[in-house]
Amino acid sequence: MFSSPPWQKSEEYNLNSENPTIIDLLLLPKAFRVLQNQQCRTLKSVESPPSNNEMGSSSAFFVICILHSIIAMTSGSLMMFYMKEVYTFGHGVETATNLLGSTPHDQLLIKTSDSFSGLLLLAIGFLLFMVSFVKDRDFQPFFAKGCMLLHVFMVMWRIYFERKVEDLAWDCLRQTVGDVLLALSWVFFLLYSWREKYD
Repeated sequence: MFSSPPWQKSEEYNLNSENPTIIDLLLLPKAFRVLQNQQCRTLKSVESPPSNNEMGSSSAFFVICILHSIIAMTSGSLMMFYMKEVYTFGHGVETATNLLGSTPHDQLLIKTSDSFSGLLLLAIGFLLFMVSFVKDRDFQPFFAKGCMLLHVFMVMWRIYFERKVEDLAWDCLRQTVGDVLLALSWVFFLLYSWREKYD
């Protein structure tokens, strides 16, 4: 049965041996080189502490996610429980009456629809809150690009569809500006992360 090569068993080498063979003397440096390479690979596998740039990028991602989460959860809560007051404050009494429906059946349908929309916004806010704690450097730009595209699609929908409703025309402009600002926050994060990556 063949024994393993000497350089794979460093414990077999005895420098105090009285009669070392020529093969042992020749293979001993190679064994030391193998052990040194193993130690180098072990040191490289140890995760290095994050740099200041990486910490800055993660902090920016956390702040933007928390900001968007607060906006989404606040808007969702208002839509679920205070829709009439929000319509009155944003559009006036007459427009709010038109938007809330003229018959009890229409009012119930509109209230149900608005409350469900508010629930979706609340869920999006919780999702953003959970995502804000993700430290994966590859996931953060991917998520930022998705959110930026989502806000761009929202702006397109408001321009091509919502602004055609007469009662929502002025509010559509205000919400479009808000979507643009939210999209720009993700653009800022992407530019900041790309600058760190290629500096």
